[in-house]
Amino acid sequence: MLPQITKGIGVDLLHLPRLTRLLTKRPTYTHRFARRILTKSEYRQFLKSTTTTTTTTTTSSSSSPLAATTIKWLGVRWAAKEAAFKAFGTRRGGLVWEDVEVGYYDSGQPFLWLFNKERERRMGGLSISHDGEYLVAMAMI
Repeated sequence: MLPQITKGIGVDLLHLPRLTRLLTKRPTYTHRFARRILTKSEYRQFLKSTTTTTTTTTTSSSSSPLAATTIKWLGVRWAAKEAAFKAFGTRRGGLVWEDVEVGYYDSGQPFLWLFNKERERRMGGLSISHDGEYLVAMAMI
């Protein structure tokens, strides 16, 4: 097998309180946001995780509780997909939100699945880090 050649690298930095404000703006917005940015498989994972999470956080701008782990989980996917779009350049390589999926090896290392119009997939590299209120994702396509 020939080594894969890197076409692009993209990075996205996310301030988690900004995402929290966005998701708690309206009671139904979290699910609308999730349906918009997640693949069908990711959305099923999201629904499963939201029914089992008990730790909640609130913001001063909203009294609606939302699980901190849910915010971080959605934040990882948003930042990873934004980084993948940036790796493809200004036209995003024709990618839309549903064309990029975050996966994990058994070791816990993240990676990207990239789907084309025929739903064939290929892998991309992904590195994720978070510290306090910030989350960063780097994608290599």
